[in-house]
Amino acid sequence: INGEIGFATLDLSDCATLGSDFEAIEQINVYYDLIDERINRDTAYEPSDEAQLLGEIDECDFVDITELVIESYEAGISRLQFRLIPEVTVVNDLEDLIVFLNPRIEIELEP
Repeated sequence: INGEIGFATLDLSDCATLGSDFEAIEQINVYYDLIDERINRDTAYEPSDEAQLLGEIDECDFVDITELVIESYEAGISRLQFRLIPEVTVVNDLEDLIVFLNPRIEIELEP
């Protein structure tokens, strides 16, 4: 990136829900890993040992990742892995579902 990073977001605002969505699933924790030449293949229901909590969402929303992106570029790390893990596991015999249709990272540079 040529220039200073103004802000960066993880855009999770475009999603579709089925059933009771966030009402049943409650908050979803957003973790991140700085990755090297591998993709973290730990269980999908737990963060890896290296993962750090970035924030949480309780609706289809944006997550501010500005500081993370700045630190990653300064450290020469060009790939990040995000993991969304519900705070609680709900078993209610219903199909409660949240599908993030177009997750993306948006980075805006300072003019």
